[in-house]
Amino acid sequence: VDPDSQNDWCEAAGQSEPLTTRLKNLLKDYPADVGLFKEMVQNADDAGATRVHFIWDTRQLGRQSLLSPEMAKWQGRSLWAYNDAIFTEQDFEAICRLGVGGKRKATERIGRFGLGFNSVYNLTDLPSIISDDMVLFLDPHVSHLGKMGASTQKPGIKLKFMKINVLERFRDQFEPYHKLCGCDLASSSPFKGTLIRIPFRTAETANKSEISSIVVNDEMMATLCRQFQSEAFQWLLFVQNVQEISMSRLRDTKDGEPMLEHVFSVSLAGRADRASKRPSVVTCGRGERWASAGPGSTVTAQLEVSCRESNES
Repeated sequence: VDPDSQNDWCEAAGQSEPLTTRLKNLLKDYPADVGLFKEMVQNADDAGATRVHFIWDTRQLGRQSLLSPEMAKWQGRSLWAYNDAIFTEQDFEAICRLGVGGKRKATERIGRFGLGFNSVYNLTDLPSIISDDMVLFLDPHVSHLGKMGASTQKPGIKLKFMKINVLERFRDQFEPYHKLCGCDLASSSPFKGTLIRIPFRTAETANKSEISSIVVNDEMMATLCRQFQSEAFQWLLFVQNVQEISMSRLRDTKDGEPMLEHVFSVSLAGRADRASKRPSVVTCGRGERWASAGPGSTVTAQLEVSCRESNES
């Protein structure tokens, strides 16, 4: 059959579902609550991290030197999630394969970059991850990074930031990552950790989003942070590697300099052995006790809790 003549009466077809629709449906199983923080802790634990740190960033960032003009809408307030493990190439690939994840044995890996990571789309349409020598921007709408190569088939971009001077070419885009949680984009060495940025959806971006209509404001974040602070110490019972969970708030001072304020931290006083010797009972510094039904010998560990809330609302 002549291909040219066939085009007149035959064309490709089939069932398909836009990525934004898939994500919207997935969020029905991952509501916009404190579970988002738990998913990030679980993913970090599966990667072998010992420390997880969240930062509520209230700054308004530069909007000139960006990957594209469309990225300016996401230079406002955000949530950062840091851990001290490194993303592997397989991890980057897994997070791009929606619904596949990188899980192995369910008993050993409780959340690594599976569907749970997509809970971040409750708050954003444009998450990014920087680790090792790579930065990944996910753009499900393909409305921000098309000029950089994003497409419907591959809705996002990966940059090897050590091969170009990202601070020189895209200063406003990458300045927020630079020097945060040890991420030095001017260094000749890879970043030995993982830093996830979740820029908040505004009324303007929510109006155009095909994923979620949730507008993330200060009241919503304050509520989520309070819930997170009240529950975080319990989570150390159910992870294998994470020893410390903490949170800070980042804001600009009157002179324009960023200020990082400690909000709270929770950590194991004694580093319990992994797996079978993980504490079955944890005593909180506030006198609360939580029991774990996990297998293995019973170990009692002291859980130190240091809480300090900012006076700023």
